[in-house]
Amino acid sequence: MALLLAKCIQAWPQVKSLKSDVKFFYDQRVCLKGVMGGIPYPLFWIDNNTQTNNLETLEDKFNNRTDIAVSDVFDYCMRFIHEMESEVLIKPYIYEENDSFFNEMPSEHKEFITKYNAYWQEEEQKRKVESASDNQPTQYEKKELDNPSLVLAKSIIEFINKSKKES
Repeated sequence: MALLLAKCIQAWPQVKSLKSDVKFFYDQRVCLKGVMGGIPYPLFWIDNNTQTNNLETLEDKFNNRTDIAVSDVFDYCMRFIHEMESEVLIKPYIYEENDSFFNEMPSEHKEFITKYNAYWQEEEQKRKVESASDNQPTQYEKKELDNPSLVLAKSIIEFINKSKKES
């Protein structure tokens, strides 16, 4: 998320006005359960503290936490991704995006999306067939329509049941 936000702040003029308001901080690499197979993960955060004289500000000062330049956040994230890319991480992408930074999709993802798309198109065809068959009378209903005695018997039973409910 830090990479994407840093890239957006650097790239888009309408977001640059926020640049001075967005302050990135880096804590350390931490092991997060279920994230990257236990490989320590960089922990960034954005300080949304608007007060300058409060306990949190003093704690940041005591721990030598200073805000980081957006360009440094971006560079760090890109290097981290590059080092981890073969193991558990890839550079984020947005499918069918025009922006050259976001549109680099790994080939194995393209293959997966192609297969997944084909699967869902097959499923859609099955649903269309099922839906069309739902509108057709069942085999029993066809027999019933062909046999006037059954139609009459059904009508009489429905009439009797309706009469019982009304009384």
